Amino acid sequence: MSAQNAATRRWYTARRRELRELLWEWDPLGLMGAPVDEYDSLVDRMLSALINRRDDDAVAAAVVEGLSYMGDEGYSAASADRHSQPAELDPFLSRVRQWWRTAPPSP
Repeated sequence: MSAQNAATRRWYTARRRELRELLWEWDPLGLMGAPVDEYDSLVDRMLSALINRRDDDAVAAAVVEGLSYMGDEGYSAASADRHSQPAELDPFLSRVRQWWRTAPPSP
């Protein structure tokens, strides 16, 4: 592995960990006590949207879509709808935007 690839991998791993922490602070599904990787599919969707410089609507859609796929654990469509409302989603997305603006650039 080249030094550039290793640096990029470390950068990606750090951003993924930070975004995971933001999701756990929000904890839209009330999963406290669940395995730490419970939101990883959502983290991956969001990070992909951010890295690909998609707009805020795409990041919001990644959150809503990701939450809707977490239904295996009894998470209802009504709950997904509630978390997709601006009153629920906007404060979280504001935190994500602020975090992303201050994240170091990819090597």
